[in-house]
Amino acid sequence: MGQWKWAMETLSVIVVAVPFSVVLGLLMGILAWRSRLAERILNPILNIAQSLPHFAYMIPVVVFIGVGPKAGAIVTIIFSVPPMIRMSLLGLRAVSPEIIESGKMSGTTTVQLMTRVRLPAARTEILIGVNQVIMLALNMVIVSSMIGAGGLGYDVLLALRALKVGQAMEAGLAIVVIAIILDRVMKQRA
Repeated sequence: MGQWKWAMETLSVIVVAVPFSVVLGLLMGILAWRSRLAERILNPILNIAQSLPHFAYMIPVVVFIGVGPKAGAIVTIIFSVPPMIRMSLLGLRAVSPEIIESGKMSGTTTVQLMTRVRLPAARTEILIGVNQVIMLALNMVIVSSMIGAGGLGYDVLLALRALKVGQAMEAGLAIVVIAIILDRVMKQRA
């Protein structure tokens, strides 16, 4: 469809933003799970973050960083972190006490208990969080084309401005193909 260059730009932002979002979300989820105070502080922030319109994320980033691909990647990271935090917290809470007791009886340290017992037991919820991060990141990469992020979103934006609906549809289909491929890759890893 002639969208290879734009698709690779979109995919490059996804490849950078998703690992940052997953690691940050997982660490914040562990912090919220460990500390009741952190959870009480994060909960209203996450509620607000998940109810804000997409464009509201862009305003502070544009003010502090400017426009361009960096701003698009940062907006994408900020937008896609909240579901990972929530799913990490949910997964860690759902780990059965019998599994934890088994880990403790095996003589694991606190770090080993987290990395080798709790996180693997919460794997399903964490992978759902990763899937949500990928989909939200892909969503925001498209929206952030308005602040100069480039990629397929910018191609859609230019085509729609020129009322070239067919060209916009091609770029939109390329976005859907990327989303499907990333979803299938994630399901294969599960």
